[in-house]
Amino acid sequence: MTDDEYLEALNELFSTSGWSALMIDLEETQERLNDLTKVDTIESLHYSKGQLNMINHFLTLEHQIKLAGEL
Repeated sequence: MTDDEYLEALNELFSTSGWSALMIDLEETQERLNDLTKVDTIESLHYSKGQLNMINHFLTLEHQIKLAGEL
């Protein structure tokens, strides 16, 4: 798969209702994880931080790909 084909495939993915539903779910999960009152150990803090890092990756993926396509 070439870079252009990869970008095209991702852009097709971003236009699906499944992607939109996933983004809504991830935004809701992000809001829940941002509440540090439920974090009671350093381990759970690190776990939540890792989850937020992955969520942020997916929430910003579409924007990152659009920027890459403009290069």
